[in-house]
Amino acid sequence: MPFSVGGNPGYSRLPGGGGYSRLPGGGGYSRLPGGGGFQRSGNAPLMSPDGAMIFFTKAETVFPTGTVFTIQAMAGVPALPAGRQLIGQAYQIIASPGATMPSGSVSVQYLANDVTIAGADENDLRLYYFDGANWQELSTILDTYYNMAAAPSRGPGIYVLLASIRVPLYGPGWNLFSFPLRETQALTTALESISGSYTTLYGFDPTLPAGQQWLVYDVSQAPVFNTLFDLEFGKGYWINVSEGITLYLASRLEMGMSPAIPEPPALFYGELLPTFGFTPQAGMVVQAYADGLACGQGVTKEYQGKIVYSVIAWNNNGCAVSGRTMTFTVNGQMMIQSSIWDNTVSHRLDLSQNWQLFLPIVAKLP
Repeated sequence: MPFSVGGNPGYSRLPGGGGYSRLPGGGGYSRLPGGGGFQRSGNAPLMSPDGAMIFFTKAETVFPTGTVFTIQAMAGVPALPAGRQLIGQAYQIIASPGATMPSGSVSVQYLANDVTIAGADENDLRLYYFDGANWQELSTILDTYYNMAAAPSRGPGIYVLLASIRVPLYGPGWNLFSFPLRETQALTTALESISGSYTTLYGFDPTLPAGQQWLVYDVSQAPVFNTLFDLEFGKGYWINVSEGITLYLASRLEMGMSPAIPEPPALFYGELLPTFGFTPQAGMVVQAYADGLACGQGVTKEYQGKIVYSVIAWNNNGCAVSGRTMTFTVNGQMMIQSSIWDNTVSHRLDLSQNWQLFLPIVAKLP
């Protein structure tokens, strides 16, 4: 992973191999020209490789000689707090062994479009710090004009910028709230941040028949009796909480992209041919297999006096791979014909249970 190095690593040798030189301002040392190396002041800010995260200290602060600090961009992060969405990149500040990091602040720059995709507002952003065991929300100052979030540093550790919509719930007792995200979420997923602090939810659907319009989810009753399973944008819900608590909500969609869509499937279609002991009928189930793995199915229909089928074979459980042999069954009976899985073309494949043998007709001439 990319990283940048800062701090005050030590001295630099003067040209010609003699002595060391102190940088201007009294802060830190560096290798001068001729010695090959770098020049950095001991009180310069520490910056991530992409420039989006900066660690600042007071102007008069000097990193102790012999200490090194790095900011590393992370490929992954520990499990985030429920109801929060990562904005941009996660960063980790790492200190050299035994080094004490001066007090200061961290700032992270973000893209406003990332916040919009998360279903939040820029005022919903907060910086979080992971100390190796737990996430801590930092007292965050926002500059929405420059798309910047800043907070006091907690020293070495992981820093992330998270977005979430906060819904204050007052308890114990009932609260009425409207689900603010422009997507539908499973109830238990949406309420994960307050798991254990709510008992009952009610929703009301006026389009249902009278007597069935109230939908309920209760944590204590048998799940078979629950009728409310999803929370939908703009709809209101009554929730009974056991204490005053804040509900955190964030989009479950991947940042910057639509939900993952599998590669295109392959299409197989054709006619079912009658053979000895096999009479095609509408309503038969046609199942496609790739090396024994089920990849799709269809139901036969009558069309222009013929029994026809259509099967979309897709990459279910990794079964559909280019070049694999596809076989077919009709109502569980194996068909003779086979084909190769290929999603670049549509496949016309007429199916029959047995090979048809056409014999000449022998007739005695008068």
